[in-house]
Amino acid sequence: TEPSVIAMLELFERSIVKLSETQEDMFLPLLQEGMDTELLIDTFMRLGNAAAPAAPRFAECLGHPHATVRRLVAWAIGGLAAVADSMVPILVACIRDDPHEVVRFEAARSLLCLARELPEKALSALAAAVAGHHDENLRAQAYRGLHSVAQEDVRLGLCADLATREALSPHL
Repeated sequence: TEPSVIAMLELFERSIVKLSETQEDMFLPLLQEGMDTELLIDTFMRLGNAAAPAAPRFAECLGHPHATVRRLVAWAIGGLAAVADSMVPILVACIRDDPHEVVRFEAARSLLCLARELPEKALSALAAAVAGHHDENLRAQAYRGLHSVAQEDVRLGLCADLATREALSPHL
């Protein structure tokens, strides 16, 4: 494993500990106090697929008791295209089972990001996960995301249209 990935994981672990010591509503003030979250996000963005060896740890952290941690992890997984195949079912489970709307939304957004690597699998999984979901906002955001993807790329658009039709057909 590259030293940069090890450093990112250490930073990630420190951030989780810091978040775990606080209340959910204390997250924003922590950012203003110089918490490492901005550095963590910047590190994720710079590493991109080089962070793929950390994928099992990210998946593990989707079970963390704090929604803020799960949200950050769900967001980070969207940048791990190199391991997209193994991350799709993990994100789908998060969409279906997480009690917090912001975590479900980030998981859905990450599936849209992973669709560039695995269009059929990621988009079909997203459409199926939100079809009939009790969270109307999540459904609306996901379908807007699918529509947006369809507008950006013809190949992704065909997959998004098909995924949406297949997911909606039992609910019509």
